[in-house]
Amino acid sequence: MDSMQEFWACQWLLTNIGKTHKTQEILKAIEIAQSEGYISKDGHLTAAGRSYVKQNKEVFSLVE
Repeated sequence: MDSMQEFWACQWLLTNIGKTHKTQEILKAIEIAQSEGYISKDGHLTAAGRSYVKQNKEVFSLVE
């Protein structure tokens, strides 16, 4: 995944977590993503995060 793809995937992930957990606080969304293992402490997507985005973004796009 190149840097722009990772950036947009991370943005989508944090937005999705915010909606799922009903919060608009970005720091709370980051905390949740890190605790779930989707984002590393330095802010990069982990393998689990990339997998989550890939699986759920397709489903989310179909629902929209």
